[in-house]
Amino acid sequence: MAEPRKSSAKAASTFDAERHLDMMAALVDMPVAEAHRDGVCQNLARIHAMATLVFEADVPENTEPASVHRP
Repeated sequence: MAEPRKSSAKAASTFDAERHLDMMAALVDMPVAEAHRDGVCQNLARIHAMATLVFEADVPENTEPASVHRP
């Protein structure tokens, strides 16, 4: 059984959506209008929370990825 990640709880408590937004906006040279900052930060915080749940999932090393489904 895979060992759970130990740093995820710390990462969740230290994530700063506003700082992340500022750094990423500067990195890709895409300013975010002041009127949109609150909404973007809220979405970044939600995305971070969801990603934390995914990374905390206990997936055994021998798990095979799902095959491609074509309806």
